[in-house]
Amino acid sequence: MPREARKKSCTNKYHIMTRGINKAPIFNSNLEKYVYLNFFKEALKNIQINVYAYCIMPNHAHFLFEGDLNDISRIMKKTNQNFAMSYNRRHKRIGHLFQDRYKSECIEDDYYFLSVIRYIHNNPLVARLEKHICSYRWSSINEYEWSALDILTESSINNVMSNFKSHHDFMNFHEVKGSIQHLDIDQPVKNMHYDYTKANEILNCFTLPTKTMRDYINLRNHAIKTIKDETALRNCDISKMLRLSEATISTSLKNSLM
Repeated sequence: MPREARKKSCTNKYHIMTRGINKAPIFNSNLEKYVYLNFFKEALKNIQINVYAYCIMPNHAHFLFEGDLNDISRIMKKTNQNFAMSYNRRHKRIGHLFQDRYKSECIEDDYYFLSVIRYIHNNPLVARLEKHICSYRWSSINEYEWSALDILTESSINNVMSNFKSHHDFMNFHEVKGSIQHLDIDQPVKNMHYDYTKANEILNCFTLPTKTMRDYINLRNHAIKTIKDETALRNCDISKMLRLSEATISTSLKNSLM
């Protein structure tokens, strides 16, 4: 049976997740994380691609890319193959090391883009590996915090930081609790019909009379954020439902993150 083709993002941004077979802790030691990142850096050479975030956890790894999907596939394939051969030699084992192909999801707007960065950097805290994100050595947060470029580039960091007034705001943003479901080890596939039904239910809850334009805008923005958090609808889908421009939807969502 042929593999299903990966969906292409209109922004060329993708959240990538790869994991050990049977959720095995293949990155459990610092040595394994170090070796994996070195293979990853080697695979990035001579390929025009932006990396905005990464985090190597004990049994899986997250990345946020911007670039051609075929280039991303080559990077992940080369990285995982080289690491698997190296790992099997060190541990005197044979067979597959990674669970199937890596998972990917499209990032279609700035709202989701920033929330994925926050999600990736907060992985060690959710897993209770550290009490502060900057204490975890194996994620890109330290490249943002200390400007110690290793995998990220200056242009990638500047692109992200342009969404914040200051570095302090960027770090505080990571402490804001998000309710969006992101690509994870056991993420179920969402049904689009369900998403539209859910969105209409949410809109019905927000059709309340308002006395002022400010009240209306606040209510509308709350509805937009709730739809974005609880469904997989894109900005263009929400704009059609509400008969608003995509720019208005994007601005509303972006403001709600701050």
